[in-house]
Amino acid sequence: MPKVSGGSIDAHRRLTRQRIFDAFSELLYERGYDAITLADVAASAGMSRTTMYNYFADKDALVVAFADDEAARHVAGLRERLAPIENPVDRLTTYIAEQLRYFSTHHLPPGRALKVALSGAAYQRVLEHVGALEQLLRDILHDGVDQGYFPIEDVEATIPLVTACINRGGPDDTGDLEDTIEVTETFVLRALGVRLGTNGRPRRRARATT
Repeated sequence: MPKVSGGSIDAHRRLTRQRIFDAFSELLYERGYDAITLADVAASAGMSRTTMYNYFADKDALVVAFADDEAARHVAGLRERLAPIENPVDRLTTYIAEQLRYFSTHHLPPGRALKVALSGAAYQRVLEHVGALEQLLRDILHDGVDQGYFPIEDVEATIPLVTACINRGGPDDTGDLEDTIEVTETFVLRALGVRLGTNGRPRRRARATT
């Protein structure tokens, strides 16, 4: 019987899955998605291909599970950081900064490249993981509109525009990450029509009277 780590079968499986995810993440950084095989991940994780197949039948299954695990942890951490922030403009800049920091160190191929690499069903599963992040952004924008900070009329149309500004960066980009964050925050706030006072703090716009 193989040695069981973590004190129980369930704990052993969780630890093994995390070892696989860690190996997959490292290979993504070193080689890129297209150059990786399931056998490569197994070798990097220190296990046989047969053992790997007990966890993931193919690379599609692995990338979906990896994306699910990464997204769940990222969303939980982002919610925790946003929770104590009251002003929607401050929440938006925090959202932008945390997203850019996340994408600077996580290496799944973006949008179209991933769509080509995965089967249709697997790609749709991965797309589902962006829903929670979009909902956080949606809530921020609605709060900003309701409180008079964002003079936008169509929140749903604004979400993909803000997301595109964030997703344009990535781990292969040159330049300083903090500079990228500052430029992106400034651009998005101006695009949304946010007004800042002389103290640099966001100002509400006067509500129209009838």
